Amino acid sequence: DREKNSEEAISVPNQRDLDVVMPGNDTKTFHFDSIIGPEDGHDRVFDEVGAPIVEDVLNGYNAAICAYGQTGSGKTHTLLSTGETVADCGLVPRIVASLFVQIEEDVLNVYTVKASFFQIYNEEIDDLLKAKNYNLRLRDTKQGAEVENLSSYECKTPDFLMSVLANGRKNLIYAETKMNKASSRSHAVFQLVVTKRKRLGGAGDSSPSSKKTGGLDPIHAAATVGKLTLVDLAGSERVKKSGATGVQFKEAVSINTSLLALGNVIQSL
Repeated sequence: DREKNSEEAISVPNQRDLDVVMPGNDTKTFHFDSIIGPEDGHDRVFDEVGAPIVEDVLNGYNAAICAYGQTGSGKTHTLLSTGETVADCGLVPRIVASLFVQIEEDVLNVYTVKASFFQIYNEEIDDLLKAKNYNLRLRDTKQGAEVENLSSYECKTPDFLMSVLANGRKNLIYAETKMNKASSRSHAVFQLVVTKRKRLGGAGDSSPSSKKTGGLDPIHAAATVGKLTLVDLAGSERVKKSGATGVQFKEAVSINTSLLALGNVIQSL
């Protein structure tokens, strides 16, 4: 009954609080940094989530955006939508556009942008940009966990970066369930590594050493590196409702196990 009357059970009194009617008709208020409702467009998502993170990554910080929720709730649409108009574009196209606009406007620094794309399917890591790279391993480094032998592509334009994303998406694993005609069966992880270095003497330097190094001082041009990780998590679903059997049942168990582990990590943090 509570599921049938979900619209009556949940209300949003303001942009930070969510009131939920619990069993016994008690109301519990959950507090969030922000709540983006169904009446809001992709621009609001970018303003609240994307814009601050682009600035952080350009300043050398690592950041992550995870889309988490039930299958069919709109995670992939919110992250990756590439509509016919600007208003229809999701978070990732807007982040890519903003990133290259800010890089173009910064005449004091030079940048390198590299992209990689992989999926976690049944607890295995597969490279989505190079089919032969599958069942890859993680290794711990001083900068955090990294995927061994993961391919990456240097992207000098936003169009090329979006083409890399599009090519990787073709290799993602989907399946039809009773809850979603195109349910993601893997967690898709798209990573951008942005390296920034100071130009030697600033913009327009024409000294011999600047010309030899492409505007970089080989001694003093220390790099600032920021990594942006965008994760389209597979949708959580009850096996009984999704009607999953055979391979799809195994996929669902793996998905729900990993989402539970992620939830426990977030809860601990």
